[in-house]
Amino acid sequence: MQASFRASFAWTVTPTVGAIEAVIGSLDFGDPTPSLPVHIKILSINTTTDVLFGELVTSNGDVVQHTYAAAGNYDASWEGNARIATNDAFSMLTWRTDTIVNAGTTNHAPVSALAPVIQIADNTVAQFQIPAFDQDGDTLTYRFGRYDEFISGNVSNGTAIAPTGAQISSTGLVTWDVRDAGGANVAAGQNYTMTIVVEDGLTKTPVDVLLQIVSTSTNQAPQFDSVPPDMSDGGVLPDLATWTRVFNASASSRSAWMISGRRRSRSRGSPA
Repeated sequence: MQASFRASFAWTVTPTVGAIEAVIGSLDFGDPTPSLPVHIKILSINTTTDVLFGELVTSNGDVVQHTYAAAGNYDASWEGNARIATNDAFSMLTWRTDTIVNAGTTNHAPVSALAPVIQIADNTVAQFQIPAFDQDGDTLTYRFGRYDEFISGNVSNGTAIAPTGAQISSTGLVTWDVRDAGGANVAAGQNYTMTIVVEDGLTKTPVDVLLQIVSTSTNQAPQFDSVPPDMSDGGVLPDLATWTRVFNASASSRSAWMISGRRRSRSRGSPA
């Protein structure tokens, strides 16, 4: 699992790429075993946008593993403080990501490869598809994430964590009208939070991204803020919901999309 944090956060040591950092938060496997402290391996740092990108690891930098005592469905999650500063109601709140681990079954969770940061050109109608694949061929459904799924799991709250006016179709197509006339009131340089949940009927895959509003008045040069995926394990993406007894959290970095109207061109970025 990967997440972004504020680069300006008061880290225990000066952040550097490759370093292991403790994060204020906890990792809960959804069973009676005690939760674990959160550590991340830093993959990239962007001081200009104040974004630090890391993957979940043990305090020694190893892959996180967990053995469940019995088959069943377990709500595994990690959460902590604080979200990246944004121009919406979710700025610098607590963060949370959870999934359902179907221990002891043959079901595979959906896998999504959405970029951690999506750049939205100002004064356009932006559209982009949420990419997802299910190994079992299950029918997938898409929706915006809820407050209690991505902010705090302690209190039931169905508020959608998505920009005002954004819509998502049943097939995962996101549309956001940010035109100056009739669209959302946004401006270049602003950031917004968007969360999506992809479900196959048995488990779910959470997606939490940062939408960056960029100007269309000048050409936007590519920015390389993240690192390539770790392919040492053959490039296999982790499947959070299907490990029969072992919970593994691994990593994969994504290339961001520059969205301008309904056209897409590649660039790089860091997540929300």
